[in-house]
Amino acid sequence: LSTVVFGNSVASIGARAFYGTAIRTLVFPESLVRVGAGAFENVTSLTSVVFGSSVTTIEANAFAGTSLSSVALPASLVSLGT
Repeated sequence: LSTVVFGNSVASIGARAFYGTAIRTLVFPESLVRVGAGAFENVTSLTSVVFGSSVTTIEANAFAGTSLSSVALPASLVSLGT
């Protein structure tokens, strides 16, 4: 997988759901509100993430060990894990 575009019914991505996969680009829907702990941890090829405007929570280490150099976080975000 190089690009993952989530459908509009996805509200949450579970902990370690895509741990260590080879995804390069993520596009989250407006329906997404939570990204679980370590959901994309060690996805070393990940360089691009596009958030919808409804994300309120990104848990600890959700994007640890990726190749992201910058990310635009939505104004709806209220909790960002360490």
